[in-house]
Amino acid sequence: MTRQRYVLLVDINPALSILGQPPAATLGEAYSFMFQYFGGTAPYTCTVVGSVPSGWSFNPATGVLSHPGPSTPGALSLTLKLRDADYRETAPTTYTWSVVALPLQIAGDAPAGTQGTAYTTTYTATGGVAPRTFAVVSGTLPPGLSLDGSTGVLAGTPTTAGAYSWTVRVADSASATEDLADSAAIAYPTLALSGSYAGGTLASPYSSDLTISGGDGSYSNARVTSGSLPAGLSLSIVGSALRLSGTPTAVASSTFTVAVDSGDGQTVSKAQTLQVQPPIVPWDSATKGANITLANGNTSATKTTSNAHSAVAATLSKSSGKWYFEVRVDASISTDGIIIGAEKLAPGSTFVGAASYGFGYYQTGQKINASTPYTFGASYGAGDVIGVAIDATAQKIWYAKNGTWQGSGNPSAGTGEAFSTAAAPSIFPAASVFYGSGDSVTIRTRAAEFSYSPPSGFTEWADP
Repeated sequence: MTRQRYVLLVDINPALSILGQPPAATLGEAYSFMFQYFGGTAPYTCTVVGSVPSGWSFNPATGVLSHPGPSTPGALSLTLKLRDADYRETAPTTYTWSVVALPLQIAGDAPAGTQGTAYTTTYTATGGVAPRTFAVVSGTLPPGLSLDGSTGVLAGTPTTAGAYSWTVRVADSASATEDLADSAAIAYPTLALSGSYAGGTLASPYSSDLTISGGDGSYSNARVTSGSLPAGLSLSIVGSALRLSGTPTAVASSTFTVAVDSGDGQTVSKAQTLQVQPPIVPWDSATKGANITLANGNTSATKTTSNAHSAVAATLSKSSGKWYFEVRVDASISTDGIIIGAEKLAPGSTFVGAASYGFGYYQTGQKINASTPYTFGASYGAGDVIGVAIDATAQKIWYAKNGTWQGSGNPSAGTGEAFSTAAAPSIFPAASVFYGSGDSVTIRTRAAEFSYSPPSGFTEWADP
Protein backbone atom coordinates (compact mmCIF):
# COMPACT_ATOMS: atom_id res chain seq x y z
CA MET A 1 0.00 0.00 0.00
CA THR A 2 1.41 3.31 -1.04
CA ARG A 3 1.12 6.26 1.22
CA GLN A 4 0.77 9.84 -0.13
CA ARG A 5 1.45 13.04 1.72
CA TYR A 6 -0.64 16.20 1.19
CA VAL A 7 0.07 19.79 2.32
CA LEU A 8 -2.95 22.00 3.16
CA LEU A 9 -2.29 25.70 3.00
CA VAL A 10 -4.62 27.76 5.14
CA ASP A 11 -4.73 31.62 4.73
CA ILE A 12 -5.37 32.95 8.17
CA ASN A 13 -5.73 36.62 6.97
CA PRO A 14 -9.27 37.95 6.37
CA ALA A 15 -10.25 38.70 2.81
CA LEU A 16 -8.84 41.92 1.34
CA SER A 17 -11.50 44.65 1.17
CA ILE A 18 -12.31 48.35 1.36
CA LEU A 19 -14.73 49.16 4.15
CA GLY A 20 -17.01 52.16 4.44
CA GLN A 21 -19.80 54.00 2.67
CA PRO A 22 -19.47 57.78 2.12
CA PRO A 23 -22.36 59.64 3.73
CA ALA A 24 -24.22 62.45 1.98
CA ALA A 25 -22.44 65.79 1.76
CA THR A 26 -24.09 69.10 2.62
CA LEU A 27 -24.01 71.85 0.06
CA GLY A 28 -21.46 74.52 0.97
CA GLU A 29 -20.07 72.67 4.01
CA ALA A 30 -16.62 71.09 4.34
CA TYR A 31 -16.63 67.32 3.85
CA SER A 32 -14.24 64.52 4.93
CA PHE A 33 -14.68 60.74 4.95
CA MET A 34 -12.07 57.99 5.47
CA PHE A 35 -12.27 54.54 3.81
CA GLN A 36 -10.81 51.69 5.84
CA TYR A 37 -8.43 49.13 4.20
CA PHE A 38 -9.00 45.67 5.66
CA GLY A 39 -7.64 42.14 5.40
CA GLY A 40 -4.76 40.80 3.34
CA THR A 41 -1.23 41.81 4.11
CA ALA A 42 -0.19 45.42 4.51
CA PRO A 43 1.04 47.63 3.06
CA TYR A 44 -1.84 48.40 0.71
CA THR A 45 -2.05 50.16 -2.58
CA CYS A 46 -5.37 51.79 -3.42
CA THR A 47 -6.05 52.82 -7.00
CA VAL A 48 -8.79 55.05 -8.41
CA VAL A 49 -10.46 53.44 -11.37
CA GLY A 50 -11.52 56.24 -13.64
CA SER A 51 -11.40 59.66 -12.01
CA VAL A 52 -12.26 61.48 -8.82
CA PRO A 53 -15.35 63.76 -9.17
CA SER A 54 -14.47 67.32 -10.15
CA GLY A 55 -13.52 69.48 -7.17
CA TRP A 56 -13.13 66.47 -4.87
CA SER A 57 -9.91 65.08 -3.46
CA PHE A 58 -8.99 61.47 -2.64
CA ASN A 59 -5.79 60.47 -0.83
CA PRO A 60 -5.02 56.77 -1.67
CA ALA A 61 -2.50 56.49 1.16
CA THR A 62 -4.95 57.53 3.89
CA GLY A 63 -8.23 56.67 2.18
CA VAL A 64 -9.60 60.17 2.86
CA LEU A 65 -12.25 61.59 0.49
CA SER A 66 -12.71 65.36 0.98
CA HIS A 67 -14.05 68.67 -0.34
CA PRO A 68 -13.77 72.23 1.12
CA GLY A 69 -17.46 72.84 0.45
CA PRO A 70 -19.29 71.45 -2.58
CA SER A 71 -21.29 74.05 -4.46
CA THR A 72 -23.32 71.81 -6.77
CA PRO A 73 -25.96 69.35 -5.60
CA GLY A 74 -26.32 65.89 -7.12
CA ALA A 75 -25.19 62.22 -7.05
CA LEU A 76 -21.49 61.35 -7.18
CA SER A 77 -19.45 58.14 -7.46
CA LEU A 78 -15.90 56.92 -6.99
CA THR A 79 -14.51 53.51 -8.11
CA LEU A 80 -11.62 52.00 -6.15
CA LYS A 81 -9.60 48.77 -6.10
CA LEU A 82 -7.14 47.61 -3.44
CA ARG A 83 -3.96 45.49 -3.66
CA ASP A 84 -1.96 44.15 -0.71
CA ALA A 85 1.69 43.20 -0.23
CA ASP A 86 1.06 39.66 -1.56
CA TYR A 87 -0.33 41.14 -4.77
CA ARG A 88 -3.82 40.07 -4.01
CA GLU A 89 -6.29 42.55 -5.42
CA THR A 90 -9.95 43.36 -5.01
CA ALA A 91 -12.31 43.80 -7.88
CA PRO A 92 -13.14 47.44 -8.67
CA THR A 93 -15.90 48.66 -6.36
CA THR A 94 -18.00 51.75 -6.95
CA TYR A 95 -19.06 53.91 -4.02
CA THR A 96 -21.84 56.46 -4.38
CA TRP A 97 -22.96 59.44 -2.33
CA SER A 98 -24.84 62.64 -2.95
CA VAL A 99 -24.54 66.37 -2.29
CA VAL A 100 -27.72 67.74 -0.81
CA ALA A 101 -28.82 71.23 0.17
CA LEU A 102 -30.11 72.15 3.61
CA PRO A 103 -33.59 73.67 3.70
CA LEU A 104 -33.57 77.30 2.56
CA GLN A 105 -33.97 79.69 5.51
CA ILE A 106 -33.93 83.46 6.02
CA ALA A 107 -33.17 85.33 9.26
CA GLY A 108 -33.14 88.96 10.33
CA ASP A 109 -34.86 91.43 12.63
CA ALA A 110 -34.85 95.10 11.64
CA PRO A 111 -34.10 97.38 14.63
CA ALA A 112 -35.81 100.68 15.32
CA GLY A 113 -34.35 103.73 13.58
CA THR A 114 -34.34 107.50 13.76
CA GLN A 115 -35.39 109.94 11.06
CA GLY A 116 -32.32 111.56 9.52
CA THR A 117 -29.84 109.06 11.01
CA ALA A 118 -27.98 106.51 8.87
CA TYR A 119 -29.48 103.02 9.22
CA THR A 120 -28.33 99.52 8.30
CA THR A 121 -29.37 95.93 9.04
CA THR A 122 -28.70 92.64 7.22
CA TYR A 123 -30.89 89.67 6.32
CA THR A 124 -29.02 86.36 6.12
CA ALA A 125 -29.91 83.17 4.22
CA THR A 126 -28.77 79.61 4.86
CA GLY A 127 -29.42 76.38 3.01
CA GLY A 128 -30.75 76.16 -0.49
CA VAL A 129 -28.62 76.36 -3.58
CA ALA A 130 -26.45 79.41 -4.18
CA PRO A 131 -26.68 82.03 -5.45
CA ARG A 132 -29.51 83.43 -3.36
CA THR A 133 -31.35 86.71 -3.90
CA PHE A 134 -33.46 88.90 -1.63
CA ALA A 135 -36.50 91.03 -2.46
CA VAL A 136 -39.30 92.88 -0.68
CA VAL A 137 -42.50 91.19 -1.87
CA SER A 138 -45.11 93.02 0.21
CA GLY A 139 -45.55 95.91 2.62
CA THR A 140 -43.58 99.18 2.66
CA LEU A 141 -40.01 99.92 3.65
CA PRO A 142 -39.36 103.17 5.57
CA PRO A 143 -38.80 105.93 2.99
CA GLY A 144 -35.10 106.42 2.41
CA LEU A 145 -34.19 102.72 2.89
CA SER A 146 -33.51 100.14 0.17
CA LEU A 147 -32.71 96.41 0.12
CA ASP A 148 -29.65 95.10 -1.72
CA GLY A 149 -30.89 92.00 -3.52
CA SER A 150 -27.52 90.25 -3.59
CA THR A 151 -26.28 90.92 -0.04
CA GLY A 152 -29.50 91.23 1.95
CA VAL A 153 -28.37 94.58 3.40
CA LEU A 154 -31.19 97.02 4.17
CA ALA A 155 -29.65 100.48 4.43
CA GLY A 156 -30.09 104.21 3.91
CA THR A 157 -31.25 107.23 5.88
CA PRO A 158 -34.90 107.23 6.93
CA THR A 159 -36.66 110.40 5.89
CA THR A 160 -40.07 109.92 7.48
CA ALA A 161 -40.94 108.84 11.01
CA GLY A 162 -43.60 106.16 11.49
CA ALA A 163 -44.29 102.44 11.91
CA TYR A 164 -43.56 100.24 8.87
CA SER A 165 -43.91 96.53 8.03
CA TRP A 166 -42.83 94.45 5.04
CA THR A 167 -42.00 90.92 3.88
CA VAL A 168 -38.59 89.89 2.57
CA ARG A 169 -38.29 86.83 0.33
CA VAL A 170 -35.12 84.86 -0.34
CA ALA A 171 -34.93 82.68 -3.45
CA ASP A 172 -32.19 80.24 -4.45
CA SER A 173 -31.02 79.02 -7.84
CA ALA A 174 -33.21 75.93 -7.52
CA SER A 175 -36.29 78.18 -7.33
CA ALA A 176 -36.87 77.49 -3.64
CA THR A 177 -38.19 80.47 -1.66
CA GLU A 178 -38.67 81.44 1.94
CA ASP A 179 -40.40 84.55 3.35
CA LEU A 180 -39.78 86.60 6.48
CA ALA A 181 -42.24 89.21 7.84
CA ASP A 182 -40.47 92.15 9.50
CA SER A 183 -41.21 95.62 10.85
CA ALA A 184 -39.52 98.66 12.36
CA ALA A 185 -40.45 101.93 13.98
CA ILE A 186 -38.71 105.10 12.76
CA ALA A 187 -38.71 107.73 15.49
CA TYR A 188 -38.39 111.48 15.21
CA PRO A 189 -34.92 112.79 16.16
CA THR A 190 -34.37 113.65 19.82
CA LEU A 191 -35.51 117.18 20.58
CA ALA A 192 -32.49 119.33 21.47
CA LEU A 193 -31.48 122.89 22.34
CA SER A 194 -27.98 124.02 21.44
CA GLY A 195 -25.94 127.15 21.96
CA SER A 196 -25.81 129.78 24.70
CA TYR A 197 -27.39 133.18 25.00
CA ALA A 198 -24.97 136.05 24.52
CA GLY A 199 -24.36 138.60 27.23
CA GLY A 200 -26.34 141.83 27.13
CA THR A 201 -25.85 145.51 27.84
CA LEU A 202 -28.08 147.62 30.01
CA ALA A 203 -30.62 149.69 28.06
CA SER A 204 -29.43 148.36 24.68
CA PRO A 205 -31.74 146.33 22.39
CA TYR A 206 -30.97 142.62 22.78
CA SER A 207 -31.67 139.50 20.72
CA SER A 208 -29.99 136.09 20.97
CA ASP A 209 -31.03 132.59 19.93
CA LEU A 210 -30.71 128.98 21.01
CA THR A 211 -31.09 126.52 18.12
CA ILE A 212 -33.96 124.03 18.33
CA SER A 213 -33.45 120.72 16.48
CA GLY A 214 -35.09 117.33 16.33
CA GLY A 215 -38.68 116.40 17.04
CA ASP A 216 -41.25 116.70 14.27
CA GLY A 217 -40.18 120.23 13.36
CA SER A 218 -43.12 121.99 15.02
CA TYR A 219 -42.21 123.77 18.26
CA SER A 220 -44.27 125.47 20.94
CA ASN A 221 -44.62 126.46 24.59
CA ALA A 222 -41.41 128.42 25.13
CA ARG A 223 -41.06 128.88 28.85
CA VAL A 224 -38.77 129.34 31.86
CA THR A 225 -38.83 126.31 34.16
CA SER A 226 -36.51 127.63 36.87
CA GLY A 227 -34.86 130.91 37.76
CA SER A 228 -35.80 134.22 36.16
CA LEU A 229 -35.00 135.92 32.88
CA PRO A 230 -33.04 139.19 33.01
CA ALA A 231 -35.42 142.07 33.59
CA GLY A 232 -36.76 143.43 30.31
CA LEU A 233 -36.25 140.23 28.26
CA SER A 234 -38.76 137.61 27.09
CA LEU A 235 -38.81 134.29 25.19
CA SER A 236 -40.35 133.50 21.81
CA ILE A 237 -40.08 130.81 19.12
CA VAL A 238 -38.96 132.03 15.72
CA GLY A 239 -38.75 129.14 13.25
CA SER A 240 -36.18 126.78 14.72
CA ALA A 241 -34.86 129.33 17.21
CA LEU A 242 -35.73 129.88 20.87
CA ARG A 243 -35.22 133.62 20.95
CA LEU A 244 -34.54 135.79 23.97
CA SER A 245 -35.10 139.45 23.20
CA GLY A 246 -36.02 142.85 24.58
CA THR A 247 -34.11 145.64 26.31
CA PRO A 248 -32.35 144.81 29.60
CA THR A 249 -33.39 147.13 32.41
CA ALA A 250 -31.00 146.02 35.16
CA VAL A 251 -27.35 145.07 35.53
CA ALA A 252 -27.30 141.50 36.84
CA SER A 253 -26.12 137.93 36.32
CA SER A 254 -29.17 135.71 35.77
CA THR A 255 -29.26 131.91 35.87
CA PHE A 256 -32.37 130.26 34.49
CA THR A 257 -33.60 127.19 32.60
CA VAL A 258 -35.61 127.46 29.39
CA ALA A 259 -37.74 124.73 27.82
CA VAL A 260 -39.67 124.05 24.61
CA ASP A 261 -41.96 121.27 23.28
CA SER A 262 -42.25 119.58 19.89
CA GLY A 263 -45.42 118.37 18.20
CA ASP A 264 -44.51 114.70 18.69
CA GLY A 265 -44.65 115.04 22.47
CA GLN A 266 -40.99 115.62 23.30
CA THR A 267 -39.75 118.27 25.75
CA VAL A 268 -36.25 119.66 26.14
CA SER A 269 -34.74 122.16 28.56
CA LYS A 270 -31.38 123.90 28.88
CA ALA A 271 -29.79 125.90 31.69
CA GLN A 272 -28.35 129.30 30.87
CA THR A 273 -26.41 132.06 32.63
CA LEU A 274 -26.61 135.55 31.15
CA GLN A 275 -24.68 138.59 32.30
CA VAL A 276 -26.22 142.01 31.65
CA GLN A 277 -23.40 144.51 31.84
CA PRO A 278 -23.57 148.26 32.15
CA PRO A 279 -22.74 150.27 29.06
CA ILE A 280 -19.08 150.97 28.36
CA VAL A 281 -17.97 154.29 29.81
CA PRO A 282 -15.70 155.90 27.17
CA TRP A 283 -13.48 158.93 27.20
CA ASP A 284 -15.50 162.11 26.59
CA SER A 285 -14.88 163.43 23.09
CA ALA A 286 -16.44 166.78 24.05
CA THR A 287 -13.91 167.60 26.78
CA LYS A 288 -10.73 165.94 25.50
CA GLY A 289 -7.66 167.99 24.71
CA ALA A 290 -7.13 169.09 21.13
CA ASN A 291 -4.03 166.92 20.72
CA ILE A 292 -5.78 163.63 21.60
CA THR A 293 -7.40 161.19 19.17
CA LEU A 294 -9.98 158.67 20.44
CA ALA A 295 -10.51 155.15 19.05
CA ASN A 296 -12.04 151.75 19.93
CA GLY A 297 -15.41 153.18 20.85
CA ASN A 298 -13.67 156.20 22.41
CA THR A 299 -12.06 153.99 25.10
CA SER A 300 -8.50 154.53 23.77
CA ALA A 301 -6.86 157.96 23.84
CA THR A 302 -3.67 158.64 21.85
CA LYS A 303 -1.47 161.76 21.86
CA THR A 304 -0.95 163.18 18.36
CA THR A 305 1.69 165.87 18.97
CA SER A 306 4.80 166.19 21.16
CA ASN A 307 5.50 168.57 24.06
CA ALA A 308 1.94 169.73 24.57
CA HIS A 309 -0.27 168.85 27.53
CA SER A 310 -3.54 167.13 26.69
CA ALA A 311 -6.07 165.59 29.06
CA VAL A 312 -9.19 163.49 28.71
CA ALA A 313 -11.96 162.54 31.15
CA ALA A 314 -14.60 159.78 31.11
CA THR A 315 -18.27 160.48 30.45
CA LEU A 316 -19.61 159.21 33.79
CA SER A 317 -18.91 160.82 37.17
CA LYS A 318 -19.61 159.64 40.71
CA SER A 319 -20.54 161.69 43.78
CA SER A 320 -21.16 158.88 46.28
CA GLY A 321 -20.42 155.19 46.73
CA LYS A 322 -17.29 153.06 46.25
CA TRP A 323 -16.05 152.60 42.70
CA TYR A 324 -13.19 151.07 40.73
CA PHE A 325 -11.79 151.49 37.21
CA GLU A 326 -8.54 150.70 35.36
CA VAL A 327 -6.41 152.48 32.79
CA ARG A 328 -3.96 150.46 30.71
CA VAL A 329 -0.86 152.16 29.32
CA ASP A 330 -0.83 150.96 25.71
CA ALA A 331 2.19 152.95 24.57
CA SER A 332 4.66 155.28 26.30
CA ILE A 333 7.18 157.32 24.35
CA SER A 334 8.88 158.81 27.42
CA THR A 335 9.15 157.95 31.12
CA ASP A 336 7.40 160.98 32.59
CA GLY A 337 4.59 162.06 30.26
CA ILE A 338 1.49 160.20 31.53
CA ILE A 339 -0.72 160.95 34.55
CA ILE A 340 -3.68 158.77 35.48
CA GLY A 341 -6.26 159.66 38.10
CA ALA A 342 -9.51 161.53 38.59
CA GLU A 343 -10.86 165.07 38.63
CA LYS A 344 -13.64 167.38 37.65
CA LEU A 345 -11.95 168.04 34.37
CA ALA A 346 -12.92 171.21 32.53
CA PRO A 347 -12.17 171.66 28.82
CA GLY A 348 -8.75 173.11 28.37
CA SER A 349 -7.27 171.61 31.56
CA THR A 350 -3.62 171.00 30.96
CA PHE A 351 -2.94 167.83 32.94
CA VAL A 352 -4.52 165.65 35.60
CA GLY A 353 -3.69 167.09 39.05
CA ALA A 354 -3.12 170.63 37.80
CA ALA A 355 -6.13 171.94 39.72
CA SER A 356 -7.02 171.57 43.40
CA TYR A 357 -9.78 169.16 42.38
CA GLY A 358 -7.44 167.02 40.25
CA PHE A 359 -5.73 163.95 41.69
CA GLY A 360 -3.13 162.11 39.64
CA TYR A 361 -0.69 159.18 39.75
CA TYR A 362 2.31 160.34 37.73
CA GLN A 363 4.30 157.99 35.47
CA THR A 364 7.42 158.72 37.52
CA GLY A 365 5.76 157.20 40.62
CA GLN A 366 4.79 160.52 42.21
CA LYS A 367 1.27 161.60 43.05
CA ILE A 368 0.15 165.10 42.08
CA ASN A 369 -2.54 167.56 43.20
CA ALA A 370 -2.90 171.29 42.59
CA SER A 371 0.22 171.05 40.36
CA THR A 372 2.32 169.83 43.32
CA PRO A 373 4.02 166.41 43.06
CA TYR A 374 4.60 164.21 46.11
CA THR A 375 6.66 161.07 46.66
CA PHE A 376 4.29 158.14 46.41
CA GLY A 377 4.92 154.76 44.69
CA ALA A 378 6.41 152.83 41.76
CA SER A 379 6.90 154.24 38.27
CA TYR A 380 4.99 152.66 35.39
CA GLY A 381 5.10 152.35 31.61
CA ALA A 382 3.78 150.58 28.53
CA GLY A 383 1.84 147.42 29.35
CA ASP A 384 1.15 148.36 32.98
CA VAL A 385 -2.40 148.57 34.32
CA ILE A 386 -3.24 151.29 36.81
CA GLY A 387 -6.19 150.54 39.09
CA VAL A 388 -8.06 153.44 40.71
CA ALA A 389 -10.40 153.00 43.69
CA ILE A 390 -12.53 155.95 44.72
CA ASP A 391 -14.74 156.23 47.79
CA ALA A 392 -16.81 159.16 46.62
CA THR A 393 -18.76 159.25 49.87
CA ALA A 394 -15.66 159.41 52.09
CA GLN A 395 -13.81 161.35 49.36
CA LYS A 396 -10.73 159.11 49.24
CA ILE A 397 -8.64 157.85 46.30
CA TRP A 398 -6.22 154.87 46.05
CA TYR A 399 -3.95 153.80 43.18
CA ALA A 400 -2.62 150.32 42.24
CA LYS A 401 0.01 149.24 39.74
CA ASN A 402 -0.70 145.80 38.23
CA GLY A 403 -2.86 144.81 41.20
CA THR A 404 -0.52 146.12 43.95
CA TRP A 405 -1.82 149.09 45.93
CA GLN A 406 0.73 151.87 46.12
CA GLY A 407 1.94 153.76 49.19
CA SER A 408 0.33 152.15 52.22
CA GLY A 409 -3.02 151.93 50.45
CA ASN A 410 -5.71 149.51 51.58
CA PRO A 411 -9.02 150.53 50.01
CA SER A 412 -10.85 147.50 51.42
CA ALA A 413 -10.04 148.74 54.90
CA GLY A 414 -10.47 152.39 53.93
CA THR A 415 -6.93 153.29 54.99
CA GLY A 416 -3.70 154.57 53.43
CA GLU A 417 -5.43 156.58 50.72
CA ALA A 418 -3.33 158.58 48.23
CA PHE A 419 -5.66 161.59 48.54
CA SER A 420 -8.51 162.85 50.65
CA THR A 421 -10.69 164.86 48.30
CA ALA A 422 -12.82 166.88 50.69
CA ALA A 423 -12.81 169.91 48.43
CA ALA A 424 -13.62 167.99 45.24
CA PRO A 425 -16.96 167.97 43.39
CA SER A 426 -18.17 164.87 41.48
CA ILE A 427 -15.24 162.78 40.29
CA PHE A 428 -14.46 161.64 36.74
CA PRO A 429 -11.80 159.10 35.67
CA ALA A 430 -9.12 161.04 33.83
CA ALA A 431 -5.72 160.79 32.14
CA SER A 432 -3.25 163.19 30.57
CA VAL A 433 -0.28 162.83 28.22
CA PHE A 434 2.49 165.35 27.63
CA TYR A 435 5.77 164.61 25.87
CA GLY A 436 5.29 161.85 23.39
CA SER A 437 3.34 161.81 20.20
CA GLY A 438 1.98 158.26 20.28
CA ASP A 439 1.47 157.94 24.04
CA SER A 440 -1.76 155.96 24.43
CA VAL A 441 -4.04 154.82 27.29
CA THR A 442 -7.26 152.74 27.41
CA ILE A 443 -9.95 153.06 30.06
CA ARG A 444 -11.72 149.97 31.48
CA THR A 445 -14.85 150.53 33.54
CA ARG A 446 -16.62 147.13 33.44
CA ALA A 447 -15.76 144.04 35.50
CA ALA A 448 -15.51 141.85 32.41
CA GLU A 449 -12.71 144.08 31.11
CA PHE A 450 -10.67 144.34 34.30
CA SER A 451 -7.26 142.76 34.62
CA TYR A 452 -7.61 142.74 38.42
CA SER A 453 -10.53 142.33 40.79
CA PRO A 454 -11.91 145.47 42.47
CA PRO A 455 -11.20 145.80 46.20
CA SER A 456 -13.78 144.34 48.54
CA GLY A 457 -16.83 146.61 48.70
CA PHE A 458 -16.03 148.48 45.47
CA THR A 459 -18.16 148.30 42.29
CA GLU A 460 -17.30 148.57 38.61
CA TRP A 461 -17.37 152.23 37.56
CA ALA A 462 -19.73 151.56 34.65
CA ASP A 463 -22.55 150.39 36.93
CA PRO A 464 -25.06 153.24 36.87
